[in-house]
Amino acid sequence: MYEIETEEILKAKQGSEEAMSKIVQNNSGLIWSIVNRFSNRGHTKEDLYQIGCIRFDKSDKKI
Repeated sequence: MYEIETEEILKAKQGSEEAMSKIVQNNSGLIWSIVNRFSNRGHTKEDLYQIGCIRFDKSDKKI
């Protein structure tokens, strides 16, 4: 299980959009839990989810 995730991370770091999409999909539960924590602060949940996905994408590329 972890070997597959490691391979996907390495592919995403090399620029694979498909690999990044899989990583975001696999971690969507984490992103939604963070969205729910910060909801009712002036933004819709969908906007917060999009922001979370973008930030997740940027943070993964920095690693």
